[in-house]
Amino acid sequence: MAQGLLLEVITPQGAAVRDEVDSVVAPGVEGYFEVLPGHITFLSALGGGELSYIKEGRESVLLVGEGVLEVVEDRVLVLVESANPVET
Repeated sequence: MAQGLLLEVITPQGAAVRDEVDSVVAPGVEGYFEVLPGHITFLSALGGGELSYIKEGRESVLLVGEGVLEVVEDRVLVLVESANPVET
C-alpha cells in the first residue's frame, strides 16, 4: 500500500472496519496518538474511547473498548472488545 494505511478493526463479533485510510487517531492508555503512512512498527495498549480515521478527507469515528493496536508496514490492526460507529 503506497499512499495509505490498511486499517482493520476486529472485535469478538467480527470485522468492524477493513479499509484503506489516510490516518488513524487512537485512544492509547497514555493518551491519544496518531498513525500516518510510513509510521514505525509498534504495539500499543488501548483504553476505551474514540478511534477516528480519515479517508478521502472525511472523518469517521468508532467508540471502541479496551484492546491493542499494532502497526506493521502501513497496516494498522486494532483488536478491541467492541467498536460502534459514532455519528459525526
